[in-house]
Amino acid sequence: MLGTPLILDSPVPWHNFLPRPNTAELMPYVITEACKSTKDKSCVDVCPVDCIYEGPDMLYIHPDECIDCGACEPECPVTAIFPEEDVPAAQKEYIQLNRAVFKSENPPGRPTR
Repeated sequence: MLGTPLILDSPVPWHNFLPRPNTAELMPYVITEACKSTKDKSCVDVCPVDCIYEGPDMLYIHPDECIDCGACEPECPVTAIFPEEDVPAAQKEYIQLNRAVFKSENPPGRPTR
């Protein structure tokens, strides 16, 4: 007998033990141009952590609050929400815009419903 077998019976998912990337640079989901002047807010209703904020023209996902669950993406009726790596080339500017808006002097606020 080589020893006692290792039993992996932990209530914590195994991926929680992997090193996380620098979250300061992580932008899980990005809201893009199609949201401008639309602001449907279906995404707001399904977000489990309330990380979607409302600006004057569009909604924004707070990069430090988003838990990368993906609940918002299929709810958007105008297909404005993408994982950062899937943002269309012509709309890549929205990645930086979503990051920068929360560091501005007038960051977006909680959405009205």
